Amino acid sequence: MQCTRMERLLENRIASSRNPCTYTRLPGKDAVFYGSVSSSSFTMAGSIILPNKKKREKNANYVCSYFAKTPTDKPIQRGSWGLEIDQPLYMPPGHPHEVHRSTQASDLALSRCHLRVDWQTLRRLPLSGSVVFNFKALFTPVSDLRAEPYIPGLLAKILGEGKSSLMQYKNTWHVEHVVRPALATWHREQVARGLVPERWEPHTLEESPWYPGWERRWRENQGF
Repeated sequence: MQCTRMERLLENRIASSRNPCTYTRLPGKDAVFYGSVSSSSFTMAGSIILPNKKKREKNANYVCSYFAKTPTDKPIQRGSWGLEIDQPLYMPPGHPHEVHRSTQASDLALSRCHLRVDWQTLRRLPLSGSVVFNFKALFTPVSDLRAEPYIPGLLAKILGEGKSSLMQYKNTWHVEHVVRPALATWHREQVARGLVPERWEPHTLEESPWYPGWERRWRENQGF
C-alpha cells in the first residue's frame, strides 16, 4: 500500500526516536501521538488506552494483538466535544489554563466560550506497523449556535440532564452559568420564529449530525 506524505514523515520520526512514545504538535489545530506497538513493546498503546499500570499489565497482550491485526486502511475514528474558555489546544498538568475549570467566573463573557469538537483518529502505519493517534480540533464560538435550528435546545438538554458521570468527564461546569441561560434564550427564539416546533422534545435529529439548513449556512460562511 502506498504511504501518504504524512505517514512517511511519522515513519521517519518513529525510526529516529529513542523514545518509543512521543507527543508531537504539528502546525495548526492538530496533534499527533505516536509510538511502536509489538509483542515486546506496549508503551504507546498503554499510554492511550490504559493509563493505569495494573490494567496495562493485565491487558497488554490483548491490546498488542488487537493493534497488530488492525488494517492499515481502516482507521478507527470518533468525534468528541466539550466547552472551553478561549481556545486551549493542549493542557498538560499544571497548565495555567486549568484554573478556569475550578471556578465559575462572574465576569466571564459569552464571547470567550467555545464549543470544541475533536475529530480523533487511531491508525496503524503500513511500513513500521506503528500506531498513531491524532486529532483535529475545531473551536466554534457558542454564539454561532444561535443560528442553528434545534442545536441550542439539544445542547441545553444535555447540559441540564446528561448523565452525571459523563458531564463530570466533559468538565463543562466552569462555563455552564453563562452558556445554559444563553442556550435557553436562543431555543425560545427559534420556537417563536417557527424554526423549531413549539412542543418539540429534544432528541437525535433525523439527519444527524446535520441540522436543517446546515448546507446553506456552511456555503455562506465559506463565501460562496
